[in-house]
Amino acid sequence: EISGAAAAATFSQVDDISAPTRTPLIGREKELGEAREFLSRLNKGMGGLLLIGGEPGVGKTRLSTAIMDEARAQRALCVTGHCYEMEGMPPFTPFAEILDSVARLVPLRTFREVLGDAASEIARIQPSLRQTFSDIPPALELAPDQQRRYLFNKYREYVERSCRIAPIVVLLDDLHWADDASLSL
Repeated sequence: EISGAAAAATFSQVDDISAPTRTPLIGREKELGEAREFLSRLNKGMGGLLLIGGEPGVGKTRLSTAIMDEARAQRALCVTGHCYEMEGMPPFTPFAEILDSVARLVPLRTFREVLGDAASEIARIQPSLRQTFSDIPPALELAPDQQRRYLFNKYREYVERSCRIAPIVVLLDDLHWADDASLSL
């Protein structure tokens, strides 16, 4: 178990990256209001999924940026994973990017505590974790179908532990280009 108040303080007081001056958000007041309502539930311990869709050029990225700015203002940890329209991308690329961001934003001791016993499986997604944390044991060798389920369960446990410390907002950008493994996770 992660040590209560001390861990919460270190996890929620990450780099407070102030939003640069942005162009005004025009014509998205309704969507931004819905997102604000959604974000207010995070501080009450409720999670969820917010999907933003639309044709290219309608401002999905700008709206997502405004939502992330609002979440940061509410002291949520905000991280982004990008999906790419390229063949041959490694599986779980957006989640590897998210883990990289967390490793940069959160004190390493807190990050390691939150990884817990899931670290060996999560290192399958982001192998550089083994360089950051030398105490990560080898991952279990299981049959492929069991290994995938075990990995997904361990990742879920890691996310649950993280969210007990502070609200987290994850943006999966360009999800329509995600690989099958990332979509499954």
